Amino acid sequence: MNWLALPQFQKSLFPNPKRIKDVRRVMSKACHFCTKGEDTTSKFHVCAKCKEIPYCSRECQKAHWPRHKITCVPPTGLIDFPKVCQTLMANDFLLFCFEMLLVNEFDLVNKPWRPGSEPLQVQIILDVEPCATADLLKLFSTKAKIDSRVIQGMLQVCFVVSKNSSELEFKSDLLSIQNYPIERYAEEFGLGKEPYVSITFLRVVDGKTQIATSAFVVHQPAIETCRELKKLVVPAPPGSGVEGDSILLPMSTFACIELINGLIQHDSSNDWLMRMNMRERDKQAIKDAAAARPDQLIRLMVKKKILNRIKVAKTGSYA
Repeated sequence: MNWLALPQFQKSLFPNPKRIKDVRRVMSKACHFCTKGEDTTSKFHVCAKCKEIPYCSRECQKAHWPRHKITCVPPTGLIDFPKVCQTLMANDFLLFCFEMLLVNEFDLVNKPWRPGSEPLQVQIILDVEPCATADLLKLFSTKAKIDSRVIQGMLQVCFVVSKNSSELEFKSDLLSIQNYPIERYAEEFGLGKEPYVSITFLRVVDGKTQIATSAFVVHQPAIETCRELKKLVVPAPPGSGVEGDSILLPMSTFACIELINGLIQHDSSNDWLMRMNMRERDKQAIKDAAAARPDQLIRLMVKKKILNRIKVAKTGSYA
């Protein structure tokens, strides 16, 4: 069975690199403090230290600094995290998969979002992993040697945290990291018409947390797809030897995460621009996850995700 030939994977719907770059180019910035949108009359500037977080004014930057300094990471030796997250959101097909993920996370099939309700808020933990399982196994060890050898990495989704999260020990700590007002997004998308979601992407490197934010509407087709599909055909890790290169999972948040990750893993030609060379600090983040302590919540999530990938690659099963 070829999972790309199934109805849920209509390859004609897959965006090409030009489409992704075009969408990413026109995605508007928002002030990280007041959420004001950038327009032709205003030019935003970014934090001089991390080169990532945009602000509409020095006043907003100063007001946000006590909070931002906790997570501010110099860019040397790091991927451009906000740009990677923008690329992720600029992919029409992956965005639809994220919509399905959020339908499951907030049970929007059985608990419809009511017009005028508060926006849905969610945090998504990301990491950059080696594309090759063999490279992952070498780095995912407390004894791993970190060097400058070129290793191709890819963006992966590790975990989703919301008020509905089943992992209660994670929920209260992580949901307090960022809580952004999204009046600008609500106005842009049409307040009250469809469920709209504020997303904070998180990634830990060298003990610091990289952050990027986004927001979008969950459209009705995603809700209807989750209503109709009881199971998802998820791409198995490349080289796992699973018959048909796919695994059938019950429709759930976890299945949608595995769907997104599997699609990225199988994009060997990097049409979706989700692959990049891992730098030494990216490799160190994988080693750090292997040694995660109980109080290092995000690293524990990354560790859990990597262990799951290794298990499926070796056994061809999630059981």
